Amino acid sequence: MNTKLLVPVSALILSGSIFAGEESVEAAGPVAVTTEPDAFTWLTPTIDFRTRYEFRDMDPFDASHALTARARLGMVVGEFNGFSAFGEVEANYALIDDYNGGGGGSSTPNDLANTAIGDPENVELNRAWARYAGNGFDAKLGRQRIIRN
Repeated sequence: MNTKLLVPVSALILSGSIFAGEESVEAAGPVAVTTEPDAFTWLTPTIDFRTRYEFRDMDPFDASHALTARARLGMVVGEFNGFSAFGEVEANYALIDDYNGGGGGSSTPNDLANTAIGDPENVELNRAWARYAGNGFDAKLGRQRIIRN
């Protein structure tokens, strides 16, 4: 088996079993996973998998097919004297990479003859913040995800 596909295919299978029956993985948000019920309550890992297929065909380019998997792995540090923190890494991986990642020569995959699909492969820091809440004061500083309705 191609070792390049081993980890993403495993993640794809795992994501299907974790979210079986879920209506929307995006709406569900990160899933908190703990190793033991009352142990390490001050550290809570988070995990969120998403797989996506996209087809796009635009003249004068060739048709594009993209099957991508995204994983978000994070850690919440529980509250201590009003302080808490969170960090999360996001990785996008193309399982089927018959498309142009949309970033010119710097993105992967980079098939310039194909229609652009803006989902390049990457690994990046997604969120990292520190929070203080106490004495009627609440502040969160850092890189955050703000969802507006």
